[in-house]
Amino acid sequence: LVFAVHGNAGRVNLRVAGVGEAGSALIGAPGCGHCTRCRAPDNSPAPLPAATPRPIRLEEAGQISHLVRERLPALRHPRQLARFLCGISSPATQRDRLTKHACFGLLSEVPFDTVLAQAEASA
Repeated sequence: LVFAVHGNAGRVNLRVAGVGEAGSALIGAPGCGHCTRCRAPDNSPAPLPAATPRPIRLEEAGQISHLVRERLPALRHPRQLARFLCGISSPATQRDRLTKHACFGLLSEVPFDTVLAQAEASA
């Protein structure tokens, strides 16, 4: 197996390892010349495109209010509710088997801060 590892100053280190072998041998190279990092003039990583967060829909806000009214022990606090809605499990949600709930991860595409603000407003 041959794989590239980017080192300091844009230098690409090629490593060779056999399947099942511990460790690897280094084959030094000044740069592969093919990947974006090696081809960039300053060797800086390319910027990621800006994500446009989606808002919480009215029907989802209604589901959040319904969850608050259920008064589930594992979702007592707004932060616990926000984690649940973003699909982040906790020992309490696993113990109560809430990770199988229809609303678990309902807002996984919405930024956590936005979900937390909605959970605090619904409390």
